[in-house]
Amino acid sequence: MRPIQLNLKPSHLLAIILASASAGACLILTCMPLPLWAKLVAGVLVVMSAAYHVLDLMLRWPSSLVSLEVNSKGELQVIRKDAQKLSAVVLPDSVVFPWLTVLNIRTDQSRWPRHVLIPPDRVETDAFRQLRVWLRWGRQAESEAADAEEA
Repeated sequence: MRPIQLNLKPSHLLAIILASASAGACLILTCMPLPLWAKLVAGVLVVMSAAYHVLDLMLRWPSSLVSLEVNSKGELQVIRKDAQKLSAVVLPDSVVFPWLTVLNIRTDQSRWPRHVLIPPDRVETDAFRQLRVWLRWGRQAESEAADAEEA
């Protein structure tokens, strides 16, 4: 298998979609029959969550992922903005579409899974295609080979 290198760029389209969705959620909150303090608390939480994720998409945090690498053995490594390189495992609930890949991964250091949204404007076209092929077919072939070795 050929190694795959994806350098992630900021996604302005995804940031706009996320900001619009959070604005819509805040608008819906204003129509809810809740006390004013509950609307304010929920609105602040929605805005803070959206701001965090938009800044992560724009690669502003030290923990933002800037690169994904799949080596010739089929092992995934992620590189953060602070140059920390982590081994990662792709979780089975990851989703692959031609227009969006939702990569759910778990790193060695993290207790919680990390969700990486990869639309086409975030990576180079050829590398994006290679990643999608690897996610659909390469991981299955590797798991079948590992099962055959165990038997």
